[in-house]
Amino acid sequence: GGLIQLTDLENTINQPESDLFRHLVESNMDGIYLIQNKRIIYSNSRVEAMTGYSSDELSAAVYTRFLDGESRKREQDRKTSKSRGLALSDRYEVGVLTKEGKRLRAETHIARLSLDGKKTALGTLRELGD
Repeated sequence: GGLIQLTDLENTINQPESDLFRHLVESNMDGIYLIQNKRIIYSNSRVEAMTGYSSDELSAAVYTRFLDGESRKREQDRKTSKSRGLALSDRYEVGVLTKEGKRLRAETHIARLSLDGKKTALGTLRELGD
């Protein structure tokens, strides 16, 4: 499991779709990321711009390291609720800690999928105004 490159994702789709995929992901105004085994294995340039972290820095730690304390607690509560079979919204607000130490209010939307046979979360991150 470590960091994957956009080309790895592109290899799973046909060439004409690959160019479209690359354009959609890298030109998107929202941050787009993939999480496997609690690590960010892919982040587009928008995630990097919002957080100030490089993709290597983002992949080097468990993803909750980049959330504020309140959001970390909510993530744990969400996992507990999900393990009890409760239905949860895939769209919710998070507090992201930037490299500069600021708190960024954002909305995330998570879709669950399988990538290379591994459970993967595909997420978008949209900055919210204050």
